Amino acid sequence: MHFLTYHLEIGVTQASVMTKLLFGSQYKDLKADEVISAFENDPRLVKTTMADILGTPVSKLAAKHGLVASNCK
Repeated sequence: MHFLTYHLEIGVTQASVMTKLLFGSQYKDLKADEVISAFENDPRLVKTTMADILGTPVSKLAAKHGLVASNCK
């Protein structure tokens, strides 16, 4: 497969997954690796550890990653 065609196909797949996530309501056909791949170069994607997810309140995780302002000074 030609290099440009390959990257074009990946871009179309990523755009399709992002559109389903952002504007759709049926997520059952999406796979976690597709979602991560779709947002890989998007600065809104925040990666965290399973320990943080399970052991930290959502509000604190959001503040930790700069998604919301922190109430702590």
